[in-house]
Amino acid sequence: MSLSATPQQKPDALPLAPRRSLAPQRYNATPLDQLCSQLIDDATDSTLAQVFAQGMIRTTEAVAAHFPDNIFADVDFLAAALLTQTRRQADPTRQLAAHFDQITGLIQLYGCHSAICFRYMHDFLYGFDWARWVRKDPQARGTVGPFDPVFLDYLHQRGGELLALIARDDPK
Repeated sequence: MSLSATPQQKPDALPLAPRRSLAPQRYNATPLDQLCSQLIDDATDSTLAQVFAQGMIRTTEAVAAHFPDNIFADVDFLAAALLTQTRRQADPTRQLAAHFDQITGLIQLYGCHSAICFRYMHDFLYGFDWARWVRKDPQARGTVGPFDPVFLDYLHQRGGELLALIARDDPK
């Protein structure tokens, strides 16, 4: 399945301001309606498709609310990875909803309304945080994907650790 898109003529429909894309063939991130139509086919269960579309809306709204300065907002890889991963599960609809809850929770945890207050979330969206995590133990983590529950659980745990360090006014 190809996630490439033709260059867009007008800004996408993300809340607040249009977000840019790192994809060389387009200026803005793929609009959600186009992304959903690229990833959801006629064989997709309608309930799963609805959970997917609603989850993507919640995710992009959370990015806009908690990372308003985020420049890039390509969610194509995130969307494709979540959908592919959950389609293999016994209860894909429930698993997909849980994944979106995890991700929107992470966005809130690390965003501008929390004590952590990261300004951008590009390292999460593009897998740089995950790559650093895998590099620390490639034997044990090499089969874990950037949006797998194991890695998302780690990010939640690390967020709690960071909040504790901030509360103690840790110099690092």
